[in-house]
Amino acid sequence: MVLDTVKPDCLFTYTLVLNKTYEVGQEPPPVYAPQSNAGALPGQYNMYYYVPNSTAYYNPDLYQGSMKVTTFRDGSLVIDMIDTKENKIIWRSSAQGKVNEKDRQGIRPTIDQVVPAMFKKFPIK
Repeated sequence: MVLDTVKPDCLFTYTLVLNKTYEVGQEPPPVYAPQSNAGALPGQYNMYYYVPNSTAYYNPDLYQGSMKVTTFRDGSLVIDMIDTKENKIIWRSSAQGKVNEKDRQGIRPTIDQVVPAMFKKFPIK
């Protein structure tokens, strides 16, 4: 291929679609240690902890867990090669992916990784 900006034989276009999706689940409940003001009562097999009535309302012994929301990016990239004489698509490649929002590297590193893989299928004459 030779770059011709005046009368090119073909043009390349791309379409990029990004969507945010969410997954909601239950996080395992962490169990916190008893409060420092709790006294110990000897039990039959193990120790029991109690919280005096005056602080029981404000200092719970056990945290019951929370909801876990994970954000993902779903993306699709389509690259078309268009013949300028016939105005038709003569080659098309596409890629799809889903990435956790925390692990996302940004657009540029993703494109640098995905586009060369898409052009491995490009027909060479």
